[in-house]
Amino acid sequence: MVINDTWNWDLSGGYSNINTDQYRTSITAARITSDVDSERWFITANINGFTQRGNWLLTGRGGGMYALSKADAFVESDGTSVAEDKTKLSQVSLGGEAAYSMGEFEPYISGTYSYDLTATETTLSAGPQPDNDKSDFLLGLGVRYFSKDNLSLNAEYTNRLGRSDIDEQSISINARWDF
Repeated sequence: MVINDTWNWDLSGGYSNINTDQYRTSITAARITSDVDSERWFITANINGFTQRGNWLLTGRGGGMYALSKADAFVESDGTSVAEDKTKLSQVSLGGEAAYSMGEFEPYISGTYSYDLTATETTLSAGPQPDNDKSDFLLGLGVRYFSKDNLSLNAEYTNRLGRSDIDEQSISINARWDF
């Protein structure tokens, strides 16, 4: 929803119902199978700002998100019972992007700080426990291309920093052609 020339807000939600066939190999090399049903849903809301200063395009955003995932209890083919599992996450984030328009090309850098208000903690039955960090920073670097014949391309590299037990780097390339 547009508030004015600089600000807008968005609201998104989603739901999925998933059936997973899975297997594992036991110590004796026997194949153990199972079938689990799960549901996932989320809702997110953000306020977004945009301004242009010469060739510089500056955006900022802040928002919140809540997600819930529930996997039903199930029994594996060897008789092992696995209990229901619920995972919850509520998170706030603050971020922005600085892009520089160079005609058809637009290089940019982005960053988003995220903080977990609530999160289902991961615990292991033995050994060192994960840190269950509460925050991270997602750093992005990319370039957009806009052709005169309705083709746009985007290439981006991101790296998530600050979570001691998570290594996340990604490269994405998107193409869009308007008919």
